[in-house]
Amino acid sequence: MKPEINKGIFLPTDISLIFNLPANKVNRWLNNYWTDDVWQTDKSKAVNFNTLLEFYIFYSLSEKGMSASKIKKSHEFLSEKFNCKYPFIKYNVYTDGNSVFTEKNEGQFINVDLSAQYEIPEFLIPFVDKIEFNNENIAVRFYPLGKDSEIVIDPELRFGEPVIKGTRISTSSIYSFYKAGETTEFISKIYDLSEKTVKDVVQFHSKAA
Repeated sequence: MKPEINKGIFLPTDISLIFNLPANKVNRWLNNYWTDDVWQTDKSKAVNFNTLLEFYIFYSLSEKGMSASKIKKSHEFLSEKFNCKYPFIKYNVYTDGNSVFTEKNEGQFINVDLSAQYEIPEFLIPFVDKIEFNNENIAVRFYPLGKDSEIVIDPELRFGEPVIKGTRISTSSIYSFYKAGETTEFISKIYDLSEKTVKDVVQFHSKAA
């Protein structure tokens, strides 16, 4: 894989910031589960926007107690069944805490636990709620704090660096003012943003500090 500017370039440190994960865990997962989709030289690694989102789904499923090997097998099953390189973001992925499901038809789900049985689970958790898709069902943006926040990752803006929605203002620029001791009120006036937006930026970066 080679990095492409309009598809975003995300280093392990970027992934750590976006998902608030320890760098060693990010590197371990990249080494063990994304070897084919990681651009790397002797000392550096990077992934594109689609792989970043697949990483998000992987992380989310792992947080619900699923083993990494089981998630990988589910990914391979979906990739082969639908002939799709990024099935976790192309097809809505759900879990009941034990298995991975994808919705084949409305109200009808495929259990991806290598059995392909059609079931209707009693309890499902979707993982694409932070992802924005276009009319062709292609992932175009990711909202790390949810879509109620103004912080967005757009692979076509600033190489995918987190920015304020509708602008090219990087969140790191705003946070640098806050770290320097400026108040959220003062920063909001400088950038002509709401105080809520500035507070979202502080929350986003503070978690990774």
